[in-house]
Amino acid sequence: MNEKHALERKKASNMYAMSSLVSYEPFVDKVNGEFMAALAGHAQHGQVFDLFPGYNFTHSIKVCRIEERGKLEYSAVNNVIGANIGAGSDTTGISMSAVIYFLMKHPDCLQKLRDEIETAAGQGNLLKPVTFQGGQKLSCLQATNKEALGLQAQILSRVVPEGGSDIAGRHFSQGAGFKQLR
Repeated sequence: MNEKHALERKKASNMYAMSSLVSYEPFVDKVNGEFMAALAGHAQHGQVFDLFPGYNFTHSIKVCRIEERGKLEYSAVNNVIGANIGAGSDTTGISMSAVIYFLMKHPDCLQKLRDEIETAAGQGNLLKPVTFQGGQKLSCLQATNKEALGLQAQILSRVVPEGGSDIAGRHFSQGAGFKQLR
């Protein structure tokens, strides 16, 4: 990685801090609400439509604002946006598929998750749409996500860092790849 690339990545990395991601939530909820209303309208009238007529992604807007302030060059903005759409869609698709697959394979877990969500909603403990903080409070949902992702090697496989690492009383040499099972 050259110095210019490293500098560009450093400028964009703040966008991925958890506090930054959570701060996007109101905007994402607004856009998602508009999107769902548009879908409902098209469905109600049986209309065929272009699913993505505009390029309206929260992240893209944030990156463009950084570019406007002179913090990133235009080419770096395009690189960040393109990489994130590609990487984000793959990761999201794999993650969601894993969660759904394992829930379908284990209907008892699916029922437990449904019960947790219905109970929380019935007690008024979930906003609509569910917020990040609200989702964090659902222990079964969190366990389901973590377990499914842990079983998907494409998402959570690891490479041992320089010098090796001791995990659960066992030594792994540097560079070794492994999947952490729970």
